[in-house]
Amino acid sequence: KGLKDSYLDVKVRLEDGTRVIVEMQCLNFPGFEKRVLYNAAKAYSMQLGSGTNYRQISPVIALSITDFVMFEDGDSSWFKSFVLKERTELFDYPQCELELSFVELPRFSRTLDELQSVGEKWVWFLKHAAELEAVPAQLREPAELEQAFEIARWSALSPEEAECQEQRQMFIADRQFHLQLERERGREEGARLEREKLRERLLESGLSSEQVEALLSHQS
Repeated sequence: KGLKDSYLDVKVRLEDGTRVIVEMQCLNFPGFEKRVLYNAAKAYSMQLGSGTNYRQISPVIALSITDFVMFEDGDSSWFKSFVLKERTELFDYPQCELELSFVELPRFSRTLDELQSVGEKWVWFLKHAAELEAVPAQLREPAELEQAFEIARWSALSPEEAECQEQRQMFIADRQFHLQLERERGREEGARLEREKLRERLLESGLSSEQVEALLSHQS
């Protein structure tokens, strides 16, 4: 909070092996577009280690989420994606494995009721998280959005508020632990009482103490 030029990088590997670099950027500093390209190219080339051949290199997507308009010359769409294409005929390069994608938050103007895809829900959340006091009904799914809301809520707390919140959660966790312990003790006590009743019935049936203990031992 307060660091307007802060950024966050997250590295992801998808199920098909594709590597994704997710970057969130608040300030459009000179050279940012070169850094995006450099990071994507580095993530692609650094896969070629010892004993690795070119066919084993996985595709790379660099996803940049910006809190500013990066492409003044483009249209007003909030999502843009760049891939390698032939300059004149615009067909893809045979191995189109390097993709630069951008989400420009200021261009995203959809309302809650207009959200259609999971991607749109995430973009809306990223743009409006600071304004939320509760998770809107439209963002209940997927469940990860609620988790993200909790993270955003914590990040907005002052150190004193965060400590107070943590103390509350510790108190709740302690109470849950003690309640679980009491339930387990109750089950154990109930089992002991049932065992005693069974012993009394077996003794009343004429069995000796040794026979009763042997039966109870076998039952255990």
